Amino acid sequence: IGGDEFLAFFPSVTAGSAFESFAGRVNRQIKERAADLLGRDNGIPLGVSMGVAIAGEHGMDYGSLFALADGELYKVKANGKNGYSVYSGPDEKNVQAVDDLDREIERITQIVGERNEKDGALLFGKEAFSTVYQFLMRFYGNYGGSGGELLFVLLPREGADDAVSPEICQIFANILQKTLRRSDLIMQSRSNQFFVFLTERNRFEVDVVIGRILDRWKSEGLDKKILVRYTCKCVTYSEES
Repeated sequence: IGGDEFLAFFPSVTAGSAFESFAGRVNRQIKERAADLLGRDNGIPLGVSMGVAIAGEHGMDYGSLFALADGELYKVKANGKNGYSVYSGPDEKNVQAVDDLDREIERITQIVGERNEKDGALLFGKEAFSTVYQFLMRFYGNYGGSGGELLFVLLPREGADDAVSPEICQIFANILQKTLRRSDLIMQSRSNQFFVFLTERNRFEVDVVIGRILDRWKSEGLDKKILVRYTCKCVTYSEES
């Protein structure tokens, strides 16, 4: 799911207690492998931290289970790493002292914040993109600004043998992410279609961005087989009085 973090689903595990031996075994194997590669005295503190949520017991939808497991992962990291924690229900502890509130802010931002920040735009699924897009429309409605909406469609050129495969679409998605700014948004709206929102851009800047994207596509050598069609709309939002 990003950098050094991985998500796993275990269909046959129904009890959180099963992860005690699993966490111990994985950490032991990692240390043994590191010793084989780097020597016993490598001095590198390697290990695995795990946050666990049980489907059915703690929820059934991916988003809720992921958030619960992610919260447990943060607890393990905050308590020394290299262990596991299973969600056991909401924490009813009253957070009243100022220092507790400060820690609670830190906990929440750790959970919802971006992991392993990278350059380039964020690629969202439809649901997440819709939420962020609606927020941006509210923000621009209040404070004004400008933006560009782009729609790209990948189509096989006439006479070309290659279809628009998932691998080709992934190459184009990577080009978008590398070309656009971190504040821009991408959604793969269909298998061969990408919707892009460029924040704070005028028409000239939008045209420059499109040119860069098409130039990178040509540099991949795929433009002779796969045509990139696009349309764009530049919008200026007026600040509410």
